[in-house]
Amino acid sequence: MYPYLIHHRDFSIQFAETDEQRQSALRIRFEVMTKELGRLQYANLGKETYSDPLDLGASHIILAEQFGVPAGTLRFTLRGESPFLDEDERLFKVFLDEHGDSQCAIADRGAILKTFRSASLYPAMWSFGFEFARSNGVRFVLGVIDAKNAWLNSFHESQGWTVLNEPVAQDNSTWNLIVKEL
Repeated sequence: MYPYLIHHRDFSIQFAETDEQRQSALRIRFEVMTKELGRLQYANLGKETYSDPLDLGASHIILAEQFGVPAGTLRFTLRGESPFLDEDERLFKVFLDEHGDSQCAIADRGAILKTFRSASLYPAMWSFGFEFARSNGVRFVLGVIDAKNAWLNSFHESQGWTVLNEPVAQDNSTWNLIVKEL
């Protein structure tokens, strides 16, 4: 059985099970993705949340907290449980056709508030998600990262991710499509 709560240093990492936990994760995303990075596609400016249709129950939202204070979030969607967002379905069509639905998941919406950024929290959240995906029969985790963000690209490469192809231009940004085999 997969542990649904782990402790890493001063942080607890678990799935956002309650409405309050999910809202905390969506507010963290808003703070990082909208306020810091200027992404508006899924921003709700009135509620100060960042969410899309997969957040209505089709995905697994990870929430990291330090002493009960929300610190970071990451989301996994298992392709065997739910289709991905339309744009991800298009971006990863060739890979999904080749490897099948049940072997694939997408990980996205990773965000950590500035005051909690440490060298170890982000990898710990990823490890939690990878173990969950592996325990559900997932072999490949897919992701999309900003091709121009050297730190993100270096981090993912150091964690065993592989860039699938040339960067893709979409929505005035350039993205790297990445995959990690579990």
